[in-house]
Amino acid sequence: MNNTTEEQTQIGERDRAITQHLLSNNIIEDDKGLIGKCGDWINFEPTLLPPQTIKCNNHSCRTCRRERIEKLQLKHYLLNKEFREIGGHILLFTLTIHHTKEHTLPFLHERFTKSLSQMKGGRGWKKLKDMTDYIYHYDNIEIQNTNNSGHHYHDHLTYGYINDDVSINEIQDQLFNTWNHYTRKNGLRSSKKYLDVSPSLYGGHSRSRSVKSIEESEGIKGTLEYWESVSREYENQPNYIHPDKTPEEVMLEIKDLNKIFSKSKRGRIERDRNIPTPYIPFNQDTYTKEDLDNYHSVYRTVITGNFKDLDIISMSPPSSGGVLLIQMLNMLEQYPLDTLGWNSSDYIHLLTEIERRAYADRAEHMGDPDFWEVPVSMLVSKEYAFERIQNISMEKATKSSVVKAGDPLAYESRETTHYSVIDKNGNAVSVTTTLNTGFGCGVLVEGAGFFLNNEMDDFSAKPGIPNIFGLIGNEANAIQPYKRPLSSMTPTIVLKNGEPFLIIGTPGGSTIITTVMQIILNVAIHGMDIQEAVSVPRIHSQWFPDAIIVEERSLSKDVEQNLINRGHTIRPYRWSTIGQANGIMIGEKGFYGGADPRGENATEGY
Repeated sequence: MNNTTEEQTQIGERDRAITQHLLSNNIIEDDKGLIGKCGDWINFEPTLLPPQTIKCNNHSCRTCRRERIEKLQLKHYLLNKEFREIGGHILLFTLTIHHTKEHTLPFLHERFTKSLSQMKGGRGWKKLKDMTDYIYHYDNIEIQNTNNSGHHYHDHLTYGYINDDVSINEIQDQLFNTWNHYTRKNGLRSSKKYLDVSPSLYGGHSRSRSVKSIEESEGIKGTLEYWESVSREYENQPNYIHPDKTPEEVMLEIKDLNKIFSKSKRGRIERDRNIPTPYIPFNQDTYTKEDLDNYHSVYRTVITGNFKDLDIISMSPPSSGGVLLIQMLNMLEQYPLDTLGWNSSDYIHLLTEIERRAYADRAEHMGDPDFWEVPVSMLVSKEYAFERIQNISMEKATKSSVVKAGDPLAYESRETTHYSVIDKNGNAVSVTTTLNTGFGCGVLVEGAGFFLNNEMDDFSAKPGIPNIFGLIGNEANAIQPYKRPLSSMTPTIVLKNGEPFLIIGTPGGSTIITTVMQIILNVAIHGMDIQEAVSVPRIHSQWFPDAIIVEERSLSKDVEQNLINRGHTIRPYRWSTIGQANGIMIGEKGFYGGADPRGENATEGY
């Protein structure tokens, strides 16, 4: 779109910054907002090599568009075809807005992407997912430049779900209500004419093209044949999951296709953050009565430590919770926490740096103590904590890639349930029990009334490969017969002057440990009562992914920007809320309960 110099000056500092962003990503050709032409781009990065042309591979590039579309069509075709075959439903959402030649590209870029982001984080989108029994989605923003109406911004969103009873019209109405709300909120015009919902086999592009034409496209037929041959190869491997699966199990497909495409070097299925890590279907013949007879509980010595004037009693390995809790508190004790301010930039930065180091130690050193020599005395020692904080800078974030586990030689050769109880005599108990993820492996023991867990996901299936909670492990937590997997359960009792003071615990996977730590800090450092301590927003970090995971409204805008300036990455938690803690505080006047408002939690006494 051609803008005059006068029009360009009216864009303002914000729009000029957006324009620069679009320029740097090869989306537009110049600051007037023209669509770039592939092959004309010059590499201006400081280098000894002469400037060279590069392929932009942008959504807006007409030269790259055809090749990119064919790759996407193949990927979408493979995933969606199998999903349909096992009873899933797929719709293609096309989201757009009213636009004219008067709308600058920076304006549309900012408003459209903001509307899309807000919609996916809003209540309307959650309602849509709930009513459809949502499984996955992926989308692609397209930009077309037309002579008559300027830049055409639109999003192709492929949506997979399994509810047979919901109609397309109901889905369209709900989608329009939420899309219309956020587009208008951001100063854009929308109507049902700018939204399309239709069945799609592969999603994303050129709905008029038949499946047959996709399979026979130049370059795609060969890739499809290669994919099928690699599939057969993977079928013969013990860890390959056969495609005879239910709609709930089809989430495996993305994982399997990623293996295959990475080997083919022809592309990868882009994994959406909302798609859970899949599980292996239960095989009745895999487990025997003898296996159950051979299982026995093990009583272990609790982990103890202290923080200021408090004594900490928590769970020992094979849970990592107690060790990491005490390790992190030992590191934090070296700092003047009471001067930093709750959830200030310095406070969040410090928590993140300490959590990174603790979870790096977890990945390297922790596993079932019956099979691995866990350096517990090292990890919970004050001396080791002091050593671990020496390279922490309060001005700059430490990249997770450079954070390594400590050396033990210098010291030694969504579905969890928690309850806290204290009786009138002062006998206290903190209990955490878990199936790992919702309904465990999905198998109900007939006649017994309980589900089998899927705790195998807590093992390290492969070094460096994350589990469903993003945790990375190594040899210490490798799968082995009769071995117990590492967990994050952190049922904790805190003593003050030798008497019970706090009884705390929470569900939440890898976030359990940091949640319990923050609750202790909220009470001991920030003077909160137990209800406030379990209710206030929380953050989480765990070495990898290299990010601060946050709940909604947990950080103010200035704190968030300050952390970004220090080199941190801020991400919303994929399951929205961090933990569902509950606890008891014992005071001079009695017992006080705190039930987390994040879930169905309650306090009760007598």
